[in-house]
Amino acid sequence: MSDPKVLVIGSSGHSHVECVSWENAAAVNLPDFDIAVINVRSLSDNIVQSEKFQAPKIRNGLARLLASGGRIIVLGLAERRIRVRDHDYVDLYDWSPVDIQTKQETGNTVKWEKVRYVKLLDHLKEWSFYYYLRRSSISSELFELCGGGKNGVNIVSDITVYQANRYEKMLAGEIAYLVQEDNGDPILQTGVFAFLPAIESLEERHMVNLVLEDLIDLPQVALQPAWADGISMEVASAITEQIDTKRKALKALQGELQTLASKKADIESHKKLLYESGRELEERFALCLRMLGGKVTPAKYSQEEFILEHAGALFLVECKGIGKSVALTHVRQLTDYMLKFEEDENKQGKGILFGNAWKELPPERRDGDETVVFPDNVEKRAIQLDIALVSSTAFFPVFERFLAGRVAADAILQRMTSSVGVVDFSDLTAGAK
Repeated sequence: MSDPKVLVIGSSGHSHVECVSWENAAAVNLPDFDIAVINVRSLSDNIVQSEKFQAPKIRNGLARLLASGGRIIVLGLAERRIRVRDHDYVDLYDWSPVDIQTKQETGNTVKWEKVRYVKLLDHLKEWSFYYYLRRSSISSELFELCGGGKNGVNIVSDITVYQANRYEKMLAGEIAYLVQEDNGDPILQTGVFAFLPAIESLEERHMVNLVLEDLIDLPQVALQPAWADGISMEVASAITEQIDTKRKALKALQGELQTLASKKADIESHKKLLYESGRELEERFALCLRMLGGKVTPAKYSQEEFILEHAGALFLVECKGIGKSVALTHVRQLTDYMLKFEEDENKQGKGILFGNAWKELPPERRDGDETVVFPDNVEKRAIQLDIALVSSTAFFPVFERFLAGRVAADAILQRMTSSVGVVDFSDLTAGAK
């Protein structure tokens, strides 16, 4: 199981968790956390009075966290009323999805009822208030999320006391809510809402650290405060310069790596000749012909052909990517195109049929006894009609040799444009691995 995702509200400088101030807590997606630890001691009157502090949004977010099974741990103080305007007061716990009540009394009797949060609560030697809960302790937001008010739905609170004083008043404890049907069948169990005392003898950050160490079982280390960044050290400054130099070199190297990776991806994209069909195959073969020095212009009679100009001659190209052998119907389509072109343009053009046959198979399994690319009848008709037949599995290796600088571009174009029937590139790829 992965470590819980923990948010601390009202305290900073803690390791292994995320921290947020009271002023910015409303902007955080609170239900995205498993646990929220809340330091009430840092919630001053000035913060409550500021426009940035948005208690209703915090209350709604925490209600959603609790309803979805998350945990909330509050390090609390005795209640107080805070004036926000002339005649407008709010409660210290206005942000809470659980109605927390306290009673100010002092004492030093502490007894354990259930062992929880030992690292913190072992420091509780005296107290200035205790907690209690009204019969209806649930906020309207949490009540609605739990389905409260619906027919046949009951919400039952489950209270557990961690520590109590001599006369059984709760110094620390938790509450959870069980949503169930009238017959007692459970519908939903909320997460636990724990209320602990913000122990006066402990410094705030240390107090929160003790809770976090119990929660995530990882030691809390003292993080450097912001003001320490301004203290200069000669040796550290020299190392900083070295780090900056290395970062610049790394940035340059990363740029080179990105360029090489992009170049590699561009080269490997030509593998599409072996598995694409339709417009994608046409565009890829046209790009290869341009790279070889041919001039390619679109035609007007279908979506899979174009015109190649080479050495002053015109060639009408048809591309077919299919899961079987090239057929006479494909030759006929190119022938119709050639006749239409001659009629409309008053020019003759030789035909080139590029066939990516058996495209679902790896190249080594193509053009066998059962996977012929250009059957005999297709080759015979192509010879009669002055059409060159180019197989993708024959073209790809010779084009790859061109990319490697081992075959001249014009040699490939000359071979295609001067051939009739199946184009043979074997002598241009002789010796290739």
